Amino acid sequence: KTSDRDGSIILTADVAEHFVGWESIPSANILNLSKKWAHEPEDFFKLEHVGKSDLGIINTAEFVSESKRVLGLDVSNSYFLFEYTNIMKPDDKMLAIVKALKRNGLKLVMVSNMNTYHYQYVSLVYPEVFKYFDYLMLSFQHGIKKPNPEMWIRPMKFLGLKAEECLFV
Repeated sequence: KTSDRDGSIILTADVAEHFVGWESIPSANILNLSKKWAHEPEDFFKLEHVGKSDLGIINTAEFVSESKRVLGLDVSNSYFLFEYTNIMKPDDKMLAIVKALKRNGLKLVMVSNMNTYHYQYVSLVYPEVFKYFDYLMLSFQHGIKKPNPEMWIRPMKFLGLKAEECLFV
């Protein structure tokens, strides 16, 4: 199991599982997909259209269409989105830590490279993931993504904090 492509620790995503659901689809040649991206399923998330989705440059329909084209999938958009989001689960141990930090009066910020659809999905299915944060620095909302330093600078300014007053986990 791996964290999301940029090290998120609140939501886990089993990237290999992302492709398992497509193995029985005749149009999806998983072996060729793996060869195409250096035998690493995570390489899918390095594709240009995925980055554009995380930045909010393209919408969900454009993302799905391009993903299906690149992956050679002939499936419905809803099936694709189900497989694309079904691998995401909250990390209960990290959520417990987040709750404890909040109870102790700390200001909390989530910094994440996330697209619109994932945000909507997590908000609906796992609302507790965002509940305890004072500021959500989500790439699709701000048009920048990690590792851009602005991802940390903007929340600090919003909360009126200095870098030496912050801890990044």
